[in-house]
Amino acid sequence: MDIHIAIPVMNEPGIVGRVQALARQTVLPARVVLCVNQPASYFDSGDPFHQETVRVNATTLADLQALASGGKLPFGLTVIDRSGAGRAWPAAQAGVGRARREAMDGAAAGASGTDLLLCMDADTVYPPHYIEAMRDAAVRFPEAAGIAGAYFHPVRPTGAARSAEAAAVEADAVDVLDAADVAEAKSEATSADALAAAALHYEVYMRAYALGLAAAGLPYAYTAIGSSMGCTAAAYRKIGGLPPHKSGEDFYFLQKLAKSGPIVRQGQAPALPAPRPSPRVIFGTGPAIGMGLRGEWGSCPIYPAALFGDLQRFYAGLTALYTDPAMDLGPVGAFAAEKWGADWHVSIRRNRTSAAAFKKACTEKFDALRMLQYLKAHYAYDPQTDALNLLERLRDCARRYPAIPSAAAIASLEAALADRTPAEAETLAFRADAPAASATSATSNAAPARGLDRLSVSDWQALRLYLYRCERAEAIARPLCG
Repeated sequence: MDIHIAIPVMNEPGIVGRVQALARQTVLPARVVLCVNQPASYFDSGDPFHQETVRVNATTLADLQALASGGKLPFGLTVIDRSGAGRAWPAAQAGVGRARREAMDGAAAGASGTDLLLCMDADTVYPPHYIEAMRDAAVRFPEAAGIAGAYFHPVRPTGAARSAEAAAVEADAVDVLDAADVAEAKSEATSADALAAAALHYEVYMRAYALGLAAAGLPYAYTAIGSSMGCTAAAYRKIGGLPPHKSGEDFYFLQKLAKSGPIVRQGQAPALPAPRPSPRVIFGTGPAIGMGLRGEWGSCPIYPAALFGDLQRFYAGLTALYTDPAMDLGPVGAFAAEKWGADWHVSIRRNRTSAAAFKKACTEKFDALRMLQYLKAHYAYDPQTDALNLLERLRDCARRYPAIPSAAAIASLEAALADRTPAEAETLAFRADAPAASATSATSNAAPARGLDRLSVSDWQALRLYLYRCERAEAIARPLCG
């Protein structure tokens, strides 16, 4: 199995060092394909970011082409120019999705069906065992259509919180990282507490969402991270390649793969993407962190467990729906009927000869996007209610993963909710059979209640680290999803 890496590049002055660093991987790629790109409109734009991008891309392109022709790398290097005059895309066609698609198409060209294609990002640090871990996941589960890799945003808060974070990263089973990797990631990470808190808040949102899906036994229970995903060349060709969306191409790519086979969650070696606000895409990590810095978290709520229960009821009822068209699928069934009509499943049933085939087709129709749309339609962000929902998720995780210490994360959140100090909160004995909090119990909590908007950077670090460990445990215990 050869490994081919695809990397979109735009305004990334550190990319040459990133490419050279791949030579330190314990398993080397056969080829690395980079697509240096920008919209053609940047040439005539007066926007400072656009002007900077043109300058950096020109230098980057020349440096990468020199590196490719130098013959000093232990792997092949292909550089696709979509940034030069006459080579850059029109604005309507440009974007990270188009660039990632072109790099992936280049990586797939000439690859055998069993070869592995990996998506990476130019701003991301990879531990030395990362490619090996992704390859091992593909070898262990040849039936998997794709791989959803682990991730961990490095942050560098000030003061005591900074050393605590460094210790946590180096001590945790992000322990595949060596000191040089941690230092490299942190040198490019944020140094401001507000930015660190925003990045951590966003990661907590993503992990709470993925763990909610996993706890309910739902399909599509993985996290789509463009810097940490892959598939075989055969799987890539089967789905017709990566969807070239301007944003969210990673989400739609893994969703397409999940409809063709299971997704394996690689939890052993995390990629370390740079946590930075960015105008490069419409939605995703960069815009979410930017909005978070302004206190705008409406697109990243912590959903209550009850909504995941609604989804669980819907998917569990699909088998019975095959023989009983009047089967009540609960609120999600009503949502589907509102979207597609009450008889949305009739034509699917007509063309399927078994309940299993019917359920699979319905699951492909009501996919990851529809699940997210249902959740967003039935819950809106609120800092206090979100905190209660997160506490509910933490308590559920404490039951599902009892070997992972949960007291610090739960204590920090309880302190924020009840306005206790962390020391006081630690005196509250946590019991595995304690009743879970619910979104409807907000008014019954100790006053003065407060929520996620009052958590400190240290609180966010404790929450992120705990949820990271839980998600990794889930990936190790149940690697296949779907």
